[in-house]
Amino acid sequence: MDYRNYAARETSALVERLAAGAACKVAGELQELRQAFDMVKSAIESALTSQVIPDPSADVAALADRLGAEAAKQVTTATDQVRKDAQAVIDQLKAAAEAQANEKTSLVAALKEASAQVEKLRAALDTQKDLTETAHKEYARVLDRQKQAETGRAELEKSLEKARRDHAAANEQLQALRKQLAAARDDAASAAKQRDAEAAEREKTAASLNAASAKAQAAEAQNKELLAKVKAGAADIEALKRAAAEQQQAAQVLRTKLDDSTSAAGALEQRMQAAERESGEARVKAAKAAQTAAAATRAREEAEARAGRLLTEQADTLRQHAGAFLSLSLDRLLALDECAPGGAPDDVLAAVVDALALQFARVALFRVQSNHLEGVRQLGFDLQADISQVLIPRTLDSLVNQAVASAQLETRSGGELKNSGMPFGGNPEFGLALPIIVDGQALAVVYADDSGGPHSEFGKPELRSKFAELVRRRATPVLTRVVAQAKALAELDEYAALLLTEIEHTYAADLEASKDTPDAERQQQLMDNLDYARRLYGQRATSEGPWAAGLFEQRLFTAVEARSATRFGRDLAAVLGRRAATSRASSAG
Repeated sequence: MDYRNYAARETSALVERLAAGAACKVAGELQELRQAFDMVKSAIESALTSQVIPDPSADVAALADRLGAEAAKQVTTATDQVRKDAQAVIDQLKAAAEAQANEKTSLVAALKEASAQVEKLRAALDTQKDLTETAHKEYARVLDRQKQAETGRAELEKSLEKARRDHAAANEQLQALRKQLAAARDDAASAAKQRDAEAAEREKTAASLNAASAKAQAAEAQNKELLAKVKAGAADIEALKRAAAEQQQAAQVLRTKLDDSTSAAGALEQRMQAAERESGEARVKAAKAAQTAAAATRAREEAEARAGRLLTEQADTLRQHAGAFLSLSLDRLLALDECAPGGAPDDVLAAVVDALALQFARVALFRVQSNHLEGVRQLGFDLQADISQVLIPRTLDSLVNQAVASAQLETRSGGELKNSGMPFGGNPEFGLALPIIVDGQALAVVYADDSGGPHSEFGKPELRSKFAELVRRRATPVLTRVVAQAKALAELDEYAALLLTEIEHTYAADLEASKDTPDAERQQQLMDNLDYARRLYGQRATSEGPWAAGLFEQRLFTAVEARSATRFGRDLAAVLGRRAATSRASSAG
């Protein structure tokens, strides 16, 4: 199987497995997050069912559902984005792996081609070596033949020299014989005179002459034979010379061929060395390509691991952010209830500002007056002066005045917000005005925007508007109850003051009627009047709850401090001290 196809198939399978695993993991984490939201929702519903205020559990549950849906949507979006980023990285690594595979394939092909060329060069070199060895052997044989020819020529020259010497000796013998023949002829001529006397000698001399002639003829024949041998030896010598010259020419040709073969062998050796170097370089490149492919594989694995970790971290981060956001939001909503028992409206409005500060970088609270809006509290604004010095006329066409007039949540974005008549400046992209209406009357209005705030995963305008509306709906019944309690406290305080005034008037009338009444009797009568006033106040304050029971006692202690220099003040202090001692004794008993 081709390495590129194998790498592509394995990479695709790995990407699919990683994507499926990451999707399953994110789905499981989202399910856990949804379960956590359901638990928080159940806790909110159970906590809200115990309250006597109008039940906003449906709004809280809807908020929890919307927050869960928004968190799931954000997690899904982040997961898709991370998956896209991881897929892009994996595609890049896959392309790099394919490029490495292609380069490795080309290097392998080049290596094979270089190996084949090396084999061809090696075969040519072996052939050239065989030819060189054959040429060396042929040259050695030619040298041997030349040596043999030189040896034969030397032997022929020796034979020719011997023949020449023999010819010279034969000539000398022939000359000697000729001299002997001449001498014999001379002797025969001289002996002719002595024919008769020397007939026997003549015959003997004739026999000697015939023998000498035979010897001369034999010498002549031998001389001719030697001449023929000399001529044949000379011809052989010439033939040997020509053969030696031809052998020398052949040896020169062979030497030239041997030099050419040696040069070709050197060139082939150089080409083989170059091919071996190229083959080594190709092997090095192939090894580097293999290392690069391994590094690319490791980088792809590391990128996939980083993508998995990033998916996990982002899912954890989103889950933590969603949990923290929901927890803080619910804490701010619950903080509104904590302001209710005996609290003041300003405490509830401060809790509203703190709750909105979760979603907005800048929040300002204004109290609604008859002809203007008065600054009360702010968070996030860089103001040179105190917020209380900021006054917005009711006649000004501003976002907060529009919200007061419509008694509804007003929102603005972009250029509309910058032209909304708010005196704070900055570069907000989204803002709103939240009116606080109690018993049909505008008590306050809250302005909030996102100028200079960090990016938030849960900072969409729709979500912020719904959260602000939920805060208002949660705060309105609490404020209604707190305002009613404040009015009831004011009425009870006035009633306590009226009872104390009546007690003081009764004490003064009794003191004026009988100035000689003992102190103990007068203080006992004052105690009876106090007990009666306590019972009256207790009956009036029972419907308002235990937080209103101490107002009458506070009035008493205030009167003791204010009238300490009068007889009423001293008798009142004595009565209260005796009552406290009696209460302590009863508790001890």
